[in-house]
Amino acid sequence: LQLASGAKAILSPMCAALGGIVGQEVLKACSGKFTPINGFFFLDADETLPDALLPLDQVAPQNSRYDSQIAVFGKDIQEKLLDLNYF
Repeated sequence: LQLASGAKAILSPMCAALGGIVGQEVLKACSGKFTPINGFFFLDADETLPDALLPLDQVAPQNSRYDSQIAVFGKDIQEKLLDLNYF
């Protein structure tokens, strides 16, 4: 149930990582220079989800560019992410 609650969300970092891997493998297959991954790719990110279901006020859309992240992780975690200053 918890995994399905954020199923409509599009997480940009996950899309970027998966898109990069797929793009690299397509280039390998088309060029024939290197051998593509022979097997199954399993990306397990279940530990990034909150432990319990979040209340509706935590996952309600805020009409911002971060609505997908808020739908998955909650408003409090998104505020913590926005408050980080690395640069």
